[in-house]
Amino acid sequence: MNAHDFATPIKRDLLVKLAEITPGDLNGAQLYSTGAEAVEAGMRAMRAQTGKFEFISFFRDFHGKSMGANSLAGMDRTGGPRAPGYHRVPYGNCYHCAFKMAYPDCGIYCVDYIRQVIAEETTGQVAGIVLEPIQGWGGSNIPPPGWLPKVRALCDDLDILLMVDEVLTCMGRTGKMFCIEHENVVPDVLIIGKGLGNGYPVTAMVVREEIIEKLEFISASSSY
Repeated sequence: MNAHDFATPIKRDLLVKLAEITPGDLNGAQLYSTGAEAVEAGMRAMRAQTGKFEFISFFRDFHGKSMGANSLAGMDRTGGPRAPGYHRVPYGNCYHCAFKMAYPDCGIYCVDYIRQVIAEETTGQVAGIVLEPIQGWGGSNIPPPGWLPKVRALCDDLDILLMVDEVLTCMGRTGKMFCIEHENVVPDVLIIGKGLGNGYPVTAMVVREEIIEKLEFISASSSY
């Protein structure tokens, strides 16, 4: 009898393959059964790495139906308000711009607005920004060129982490293995699933090397 975290040759081979195909130094991975579990683990890793506890996410994002993942997505109409410490901002949706501006003359102002929200609406303890590179549930919204790199630059400037949820877009579904590769952006945490398991309930949280040592402290696991 063994547990989920017991090492097996198949699991080892999968983790090696993930390290080979993920961009940059995204070399540390843990496996889960659902996207929500992987997102929750990613948030715990970000909190462990930064020592901070708040998160920024986007209108009409979807990251799962567990308490933390659902708080990233907004109001749960069946279970009450979001958990504290979660703040949402407009997505880079030029078709329905929240600021009534036009790209590219706007200078991708929606990312500049995130800085203002962090300054005015948070306690200054933001662990990271969580986003979908293309929104699925929100309406197949594709952000404009330059939006994702500008979010990455904002995170670097403010010393906060970036988690990209590619459960929907990974494994070649946008023409590249990962959607982030279209803009050459490497997040600190990458969430992958759906296409990863090809029908099996397998998801993964992949982190940069500097975060790997924190994984033993977050006690994240899954039944399978």
